[in-house]
Amino acid sequence: MTAHWLKNVLVRAGVSGADALDLPPALPLRDAWQRVAQSLHLQDEAVAAHVASRFHLRQADLASAAVNVAKLVPESIARKHRVVPLREDDHDIVVATSDPTDIDAEQAISFASGRQVSFEVAPPAAIDAEIERRYAHDAAVTSLLQRVDAAPADGVRIVDEIAGAVSKAHGGESSAVVKLANLLLDAAVEHRASALEIVAAGGQGSVSFRVDSVWMRFMQMPLPAMHHVIGRLRVIGNVGIAGRGKSRDGSARVRIEGKEYDLRVSMGTSGGAPRALVRIYDQQFRPLLAELGLSPDSDLAIRELLAGTGFVIVTGPMDSGAAVVLYAALRDLATSRRVAFAEDVLRWDVAGVQHIPLDPASGAEALRRAAQEVDVLAVGTLSDVAVAQTLAEAAARGKLAIARVEASSVRAAVDEVARLVGHASIPGLRAAIAVRHFRNVCQTCAAAAGTPGPSCESCHGTGFRGLSPVLAVLTPGDAAGWSEQGGLSAELRAHVAAGTTTEAEAERILSGGGIDAAPPGDRPRILVADDDPLIRLLARTVLEADGLEVTEASDGADAVTQVSRATDLSLVILDLDMPRLDGHAVLARLKREVRTAGIPVVVLTASTNPADEAKALDSGADDYIRKPIDPPRFLARVRAVLRRASG
Repeated sequence: MTAHWLKNVLVRAGVSGADALDLPPALPLRDAWQRVAQSLHLQDEAVAAHVASRFHLRQADLASAAVNVAKLVPESIARKHRVVPLREDDHDIVVATSDPTDIDAEQAISFASGRQVSFEVAPPAAIDAEIERRYAHDAAVTSLLQRVDAAPADGVRIVDEIAGAVSKAHGGESSAVVKLANLLLDAAVEHRASALEIVAAGGQGSVSFRVDSVWMRFMQMPLPAMHHVIGRLRVIGNVGIAGRGKSRDGSARVRIEGKEYDLRVSMGTSGGAPRALVRIYDQQFRPLLAELGLSPDSDLAIRELLAGTGFVIVTGPMDSGAAVVLYAALRDLATSRRVAFAEDVLRWDVAGVQHIPLDPASGAEALRRAAQEVDVLAVGTLSDVAVAQTLAEAAARGKLAIARVEASSVRAAVDEVARLVGHASIPGLRAAIAVRHFRNVCQTCAAAAGTPGPSCESCHGTGFRGLSPVLAVLTPGDAAGWSEQGGLSAELRAHVAAGTTTEAEAERILSGGGIDAAPPGDRPRILVADDDPLIRLLARTVLEADGLEVTEASDGADAVTQVSRATDLSLVILDLDMPRLDGHAVLARLKREVRTAGIPVVVLTASTNPADEAKALDSGADDYIRKPIDPPRFLARVRAVLRRASG
């Protein structure tokens, strides 16, 4: 039977007793190495010396390994093949291994680094220890945060779980993971976001905020960092832990910059990768109806409804503002009437209102008991037959019953309630309130009434800041047949005329459309920043021929501007010697901001000064390529950086 290659090495080296070694070919290398040490009384370094001599290789000095070279070999490859990157130059990478026969390792490293691979030899135990030191489980997160100007890691405090139990502040995550998750929550609040989403897109982790009802992409991060942050959000929301079984939803209350927010954390998948959605509710947001900015006619109409009895439906699509109107109405009602409100988890605290959790097993019965004692019954999200019938019964007995129904139109909402109640017409139905909200023109940067002007920090470049609701009150006898378009249109046109919003925003609301950030394309998008147009042309030609999308910047200042406006850059290729702002300054600025710190950067330069290379790599560059451009090698290195970024 064929012997293990390690036994053959020792036999050929003339090591005494090697012929008698029992080393089956399939024995794992670390076990074989240990058996050699025990049977032949050889130190690990002595075995490594024999292996190195047999394959005409050097013995590795793990202590002298360059710090930045680790970024060229992903952790997954290092652990799978048990290798440690030692040093590299523009063409080659030197890697420590215990198994010079591992051709798969050589191919994987070459593919990931874009360089030719050379091996040096080290014992398995030493390599394993070095891997643990180099590739901490949060290495991608730590690297992302190293140069970021940001608040300290304790800027976000978990107050308690919505259900009342004290939530864990940590779930075994490193301080770097906690800090990055905190930074994202803090940034979301600073942008006034109502939701935060993290999902894999274009080979990287994509972070988006929903600001004033519109999604905007905030930043990208390496996939390993994304997985760690999603894990942290899972812990914050107690999703699938702490007795929740396999639940994919959770909640928590946090304090950020002295203000409290309730988080609804939902976990799922997208394209086979994990996805996290965090809805954010500011607990200081507690407006009354008079504070919503409704028109006099709308304010009067809704107050007349609330002063009476019967069944009232509040409706609109997801994130239409219907919940805001409902909660404001409940606050007003609670000042003069006894109110019971059924909702799974309260979005905002409502003083003076009896809260009834919408438990599927007991929610309807609890609501029915409450109906004997209160004047008003309200449901935050109506979807249960028994609950709908309880509301209808209460309305028939002279109570005011209010139900929020998420639907694309009033007609759809009325039909859904009728289906739940079990009647063609809803008993006691008085009216339906159709709600939408529009974005207000940012007054700081508006160049003219009703027209968004140059972007500013107040609105984060959108031209809008804040939301205002508009509504239409419709009754069963309306000739429009439950069509809300007329009423909503009149309200919106009034706001356009007043300069509160724009014609385009009104059209967006009426059409039911959105202007969410465009999803990333199938092709990675690369920015080439170089003041030499011939270099930009050559780089673009090589990259586009391989199916990559390319944009250009003619100097450092132009590069910073383009990166600040982009939401889907996969890579920046950066010259060092550029006017207005050199490449070192651009790199430092990109890595300093949390939104851009995760974008990979490749330096492409004519500089032969080793100090420039060291400075660029220390500042966070992912690779360093010297001019002139050699198309095959240039493309291989760019592709290698993109692969590493995608995990």
